[in-house]
Order: sequence, then C-alpha cells, then structure tokens
Amino acid sequence: MNKKTIVVIVSILFIIVGIYYLIPGFSHILTYNNHPKTAQVKHAILFFVLAAIAIIFGRIIVNRTSSSVDIGNKENSGGEKD
Repeated sequence: MNKKTIVVIVSILFIIVGIYYLIPGFSHILTYNNHPKTAQVKHAILFFVLAAIAIIFGRIIVNRTSSSVDIGNKENSGGEKD
C-alpha cells in the first residue's frame, strides 16, 4: 500500500469520527460526562485536528520521498550529453 493512500485513509477516518462526535443522539464512546448522547464538540475538534496533522505529516513524507527520487533521477540522467 502506498504511503499517500495510508495518509488519505487515516485522515478520512479521523474526519468521520469527528463528525460522529458532532451528531447528537448516539451513544458516544470515550466520553466521561453524564450525557454521552449529546454532541461532544471537544472530541470532534480533537479528531479534526488529528486529521489535519495527518494530512500535513503525509504531505511532508510524500514530498520528502518524491524529492529524493527526483534528485536521484537528475543525477543519473544528467551525466551524458550528445
């Protein structure tokens, strides 16, 4: 599986869980207050921030690996001139 695909899947999962915590009426897990069926805004914000961090981290990893491949290709192909 590609690193970019993993980043997209993880960030989409974080977004889905964030939306889940915003919907009132469901029994939200990982809540410790007396009203687990109310919207948990703090939890939703946490998961949205985690999705943003995953996207930023993924962009860094993808750019780092693609730039090292580009540098390697430039060095190998630029040696000969006709």
